[in-house]
Amino acid sequence: MSGVSYRTELARFCLWHTNMRAKLASGRSRLLTGFALLLVILLVLAWIGLTHQFYFTSPTKSASASTLAQVEPPRIGSSLVYDPLQHVVLLFGGTLLVSGGAQSNETWTWNGQSWQQLHPASSPPALQGNMVYDAASQQIILFLNQVPSEGNVANEMWSWNGRTWQQLRPTLMPEVIGASMAYDAARGQVLLFGGAAANGHAGTLSNATWTWNGSNWQQQHPSASPSARTGASLTYDDARQQSVLFGGITADGLSSETWTWNGLTWQQLLNIQPPSSRQHALLIYDSATHQLLLFGGLNPAGTQPVAGDTWTLRDNGWSKVSATGAPAELYSSATYDDATRTVVVYTVKGSLDKLTQANSFAPTSQTWTWNGTSWKLL
Repeated sequence: MSGVSYRTELARFCLWHTNMRAKLASGRSRLLTGFALLLVILLVLAWIGLTHQFYFTSPTKSASASTLAQVEPPRIGSSLVYDPLQHVVLLFGGTLLVSGGAQSNETWTWNGQSWQQLHPASSPPALQGNMVYDAASQQIILFLNQVPSEGNVANEMWSWNGRTWQQLRPTLMPEVIGASMAYDAARGQVLLFGGAAANGHAGTLSNATWTWNGSNWQQQHPSASPSARTGASLTYDDARQQSVLFGGITADGLSSETWTWNGLTWQQLLNIQPPSSRQHALLIYDSATHQLLLFGGLNPAGTQPVAGDTWTLRDNGWSKVSATGAPAELYSSATYDDATRTVVVYTVKGSLDKLTQANSFAPTSQTWTWNGTSWKLL
């Protein structure tokens, strides 16, 4: 081999060796990069798994919960509302039907199959009141009221954000008990009407109209208004784009009047063949049938339920539904469950007095649903 060809072959060998070393280095680099990428993917998957477990094992996220088939112990006077953010029905408070009849500040949810008692970090006091979902602030608003022993109205406002309760402190608040409350979706305001202003242990009936704008209450002065009353039923009719008020007890006795609120004034609906006079009837807008549903209610003494009749309201007036078996127990609470497209009713079979009587059944919690055509006891 000549010197020239030897040097040429040597140069080729060196070039080949250099290329091989570069390829090996590149391969090791790709291998290390692959291992690093695999490690990152595993870490991300582990993080997602932990996050998924944290956020979805409990519907209230940070609030602990315990699941039961029914609300226990049974209670009357609780408030019920649908939470569209958590997709559950929320229940608050009530008077426990146990010896002593203590009031409760428990928070429960209904997911369409079972009840869960939640244990939020903060809770309102054990007072009775009304709840609505305020879509403008995306919170549930709880308006509490009670007359303590000294005869003053103890009004408080709280909001529920899906995890815990927080007290609201507006500079102005209606001082009434037994008022009617609903969320006016067309105006983006909470509407409150009537009730009774405390006067010692007696109450002076009111026909005041108030609205809540998310930060404060403001009294309205409409040109027309229902007479002063308490125990009236109030809800928002999405088909009419107005709030509808029915019945209640006035200075002249029980009422069967139907009124609508358009954001400026009240107007009575006449010649619509209403249901019989009653107070504390349950009035719910059924989104599945696009009509108002009314059932239940109490007589003037508040001791006997109205017969288990069911009514719907459309443009041509009230119509009695042929369906039978509506829950007709005392002090029921109800709301429309958008997740299951049913009206959900929590009620109690039995009464507190029967706890002290021999050979009588104890109060038991019941959950009812209305699917647009029939009632069902779950």
